[in-house]
Amino acid sequence: MSLGTVTNINLSPMAGYEITEKLVGGVGATIMYFRYKYYDINTAYYGGRAFLMYNVIPVVNIIGEFEALNVEGSYQKRQWLGSPMLGASYSQPIGGKFIKAVHLTALYNLSYDSQIDKYSGQNLSPYGSPFVFRVTFL
Repeated sequence: MSLGTVTNINLSPMAGYEITEKLVGGVGATIMYFRYKYYDINTAYYGGRAFLMYNVIPVVNIIGEFEALNVEGSYQKRQWLGSPMLGASYSQPIGGKFIKAVHLTALYNLSYDSQIDKYSGQNLSPYGSPFVFRVTFL
């Protein structure tokens, strides 16, 4: 299946728990499907994450996250990548019972430059740069 030249589908459910009035901790799972038609690349990444989010002011949070993804490197050899990330989010409250806000998040992957495949020299991260942007409902 391909939706175009490049297909990238990401499903990442998350759950958080309000530890204090300002601190939320949580976990999540990730599965990403990636296909690049011209280079005959067809692979999936999977793994999970744990995060802490601290509310600085009513609509701004700082976030620390650790994401572990199983990725495909050279010769179809799979390996785990650990990515510690730091960042911030802008939150728009929606007042729901299970989903309290929509978060526009920007994270920086602190280990991006060290996630290099030893055979090909390519970065194994599924993200195109050390910056990761997300829209989260939590």
